[in-house]
Amino acid sequence: MKKDIVILLSCVLMASCNQDLKRALEFSVDVDTSKSYISYDRTAYTLPKNNTITFLFSGDPDFISMKYDCFEATTSTLIFNTSLLNKNADAENSMEILLASSMPNLLKTTLPAKEDSAAIRNHNWNDITALCKNLPLNTPGGNGTDTVSLETYRGGNVVIAFRYKPEKTGMQPGWDISNLRIETNIKTSGTKVSEYASDTISYTRFDMFNLDNPYDAADETANRVWQKSDVKKWTINVTPNGRALNEDWLILGPIYIQTGSTSSFYDKENSAYAISIKDITETVTSYDYTFTKAGVYDVTFYASNSNYLAGESTERKLQIIVTE
Repeated sequence: MKKDIVILLSCVLMASCNQDLKRALEFSVDVDTSKSYISYDRTAYTLPKNNTITFLFSGDPDFISMKYDCFEATTSTLIFNTSLLNKNADAENSMEILLASSMPNLLKTTLPAKEDSAAIRNHNWNDITALCKNLPLNTPGGNGTDTVSLETYRGGNVVIAFRYKPEKTGMQPGWDISNLRIETNIKTSGTKVSEYASDTISYTRFDMFNLDNPYDAADETANRVWQKSDVKKWTINVTPNGRALNEDWLILGPIYIQTGSTSSFYDKENSAYAISIKDITETVTSYDYTFTKAGVYDVTFYASNSNYLAGESTERKLQIIVTE
């Protein structure tokens, strides 16, 4: 009889322990908003960088860890060098710099290519020539480097066009366009995250003076066209006196202009969660962390119960906006 009672009690205790080991995972995360520098708009918590944020935990999982992705807004600029090749030609108004958010709709099959010439000229171009303060239009033999913001095109494409169209009879000037690139930097820190150079950008040449062969026209003394004279240089040569006024287009793109750069904070080799906050040996109800750079952080907390009988896990996500 006593033996039966002992066995019964053992079974009850074991069942109780098993129930304990198999307990449901309870876990939630909040933020201590009592600190004056933290605000919450029901979507994200906002605080300045280098200030402590306190995460509050409820439930008591065996393990808690954390990872995050940081999105930092970027700004992109177009940079290029120009050189006027000869000192004797009148270069005034011979070059236009144009931007657009898309390519002209070109057929590239019609000869003569009147439709394509009209599509290029009538495209929705934004003339930025006046913003290029160092363009040597009035400095024969000069050169300059210009930087133009591409802020308007963030999150979309930009197309860059150089329109060569001298207005003065006589010798028509020659031009070099070199070292063209698009630099993208973090807005807050100025750190460069990418550079897109001209040797990697698709291009279209179009010779308005030769509509029977506008895309592949040869460079002749009587009809100068844009030529790739180097991997990072485009050239249109001087046209001698007595020739018809030229018009040639060099169109680069489209190029996607990013809105930001995302970096991840996690342990690629060992775990997807870089910061271990709690293990089974302790009880943790809060955790302090300091973000040292501005950005939009998608923070993920991972919680789990794990033993030889069962395992269960869950994730909780928060968005943190860290300002300068």
